[in-house]
Amino acid sequence: MARRSHPTFRAASPGFAKLKGQAEWKLDTPGIGLALAFDYYRFEAFATKDERDARCGPMAHQDVRCVPATTKDLKLNNVSLDSVACGHDIDHPRFDAVVSPLFDAALKRLIRDVVDGPKKTEGRIASTEILIARTRDSISAEAVGQFIKFPVSAMAVSIDAC
Repeated sequence: MARRSHPTFRAASPGFAKLKGQAEWKLDTPGIGLALAFDYYRFEAFATKDERDARCGPMAHQDVRCVPATTKDLKLNNVSLDSVACGHDIDHPRFDAVVSPLFDAALKRLIRDVVDGPKKTEGRIASTEILIARTRDSISAEAVGQFIKFPVSAMAVSIDAC
């Protein structure tokens, strides 16, 4: 059974006040670091309690902490398996055991969205993301004529740069 963690955000963070009322966000928007952290950090799964606990504590952004998560936390936050991140990198000895159910869930959602999506369309039909060791991998389904291609892209962010 995977052990999970999740980010918590300090309610009194001045970033929330700076972001209030912003119609458009850019990298120089006051408080943008908190907005990026809010989008970037997710519930994460780890192979063991000790590995999960080692990743808990302060995060790169001063107003974010990582804490242990329970199944109840997943339900309260309406988090499904397809949006849980893998906390381990590819070199971890139990990487496959942790990432496989997460990847399978994300891919099932992508295929479900393709099947349920509009027919006879061009361009992006659906997309999904999976986070592995805090690197965001995106998989899209794009209609090209009578075919569907599945481009993959990755993004890593340094929160303390914002």
